[in-house]
Amino acid sequence: MDAFEEMGLERDLRVSEGVLRERFDRESAERHPDGGGTREGFARLRESYGVLRSPARRLRHWLELGGEETPRVGMVPENLMVFFGEIGVLLQRVEALRRKKSEARSTLVKSMVERESMELAEGLEVMRRRVAERCEVLEGCFGDFQERSVEGVAEEAMTVAASLAFLEKWEAQLREAWVGLAMG
Repeated sequence: MDAFEEMGLERDLRVSEGVLRERFDRESAERHPDGGGTREGFARLRESYGVLRSPARRLRHWLELGGEETPRVGMVPENLMVFFGEIGVLLQRVEALRRKKSEARSTLVKSMVERESMELAEGLEVMRRRVAERCEVLEGCFGDFQERSVEGVAEEAMTVAASLAFLEKWEAQLREAWVGLAMG
């Protein structure tokens, strides 16, 4: 399946989230079973939207459409090892704080834990911004990839796709940790 074609889009790696959302909403109205479409057609549309809204999956899909095999992501790319360590430490601190919160009985301990929770939430936000900035830098390669042949950029593009896949995963973990702190 060509996700770009399924959504009625040009095969452009740089397609924005806004364009994707607008196209998905428009196509959903026509393809949803309640709107006269079929379950299968709507399922293909949802799958295509899922592929294209993730920059990592979109890039892998583009490579596959160009005839390249894209092995599943394995090890953390070398260029992200520092992030990997920093995020791991931050998430461990969140987990330790959650345990402290659940064990806190006195008002004093609860207020100390709350202060630590606010500081940690700020650290999570800073790290999420850093991850987002790194994603933007990597997505900045899409224009160059688009202008060259798939074969000419395959190796570099696969490294970028792997990096984006890890960054997307970590962003989700950081967001979940932040929500967990906020919800108490």
